[in-house]
Amino acid sequence: MAEESKKILTAEEMERLEELQRYTEKKKGKKKRRETLSRELSITSLMDALTIILVFMLMNYAVNPTNITSSDDLKLAPSVENTQPQEAIPVAITKRAILVDNEPVAEVKDGKVSVADKTAEGTAFIKSLADKLNLVKDQQKALAEAQGKTFEGNLLLVVDDQAPYSLLREVMLTAGKVGFGKFSFIVMSTTAG
Repeated sequence: MAEESKKILTAEEMERLEELQRYTEKKKGKKKRRETLSRELSITSLMDALTIILVFMLMNYAVNPTNITSSDDLKLAPSVENTQPQEAIPVAITKRAILVDNEPVAEVKDGKVSVADKTAEGTAFIKSLADKLNLVKDQQKALAEAQGKTFEGNLLLVVDDQAPYSLLREVMLTAGKVGFGKFSFIVMSTTAG
């Protein structure tokens, strides 16, 4: 019985069987190559998409140097000016504090800086603001030097529309003595009408 289940193949049948095996092996090889190729393409497509997103985010970050949110403590003055500010360090003067790069450096009460933040009573020099601006200046100088640029001493003043002029004068005087001599004001853009 065992002999009956084994069938002897002729030479032609053997050739056909070998040909069929080679053909199926070729098909399997092509299928593997196609699977590998499709996996590589999907990774490449993903990398392209991520690169585009990264470039888009960097461009948007570079275009908008400041991100100011209006609050009860900070209401910007309206203006019809539409020019974009240069990249600079933001100094905000709110109803309650003076902030450098969104970090509070001096407390403000009734439109005045406390005596503890100044060098002496009756002076316009705000010591705590000067200390923070000196740190920022050193960082900016090192960054400019690394980029082959010169330090220009630009500040973006973000001032509450109800802040007294005397407080603004004290901030500008302090910044000027530290080495920041160019000022730009951030205002709320309105349409001309």
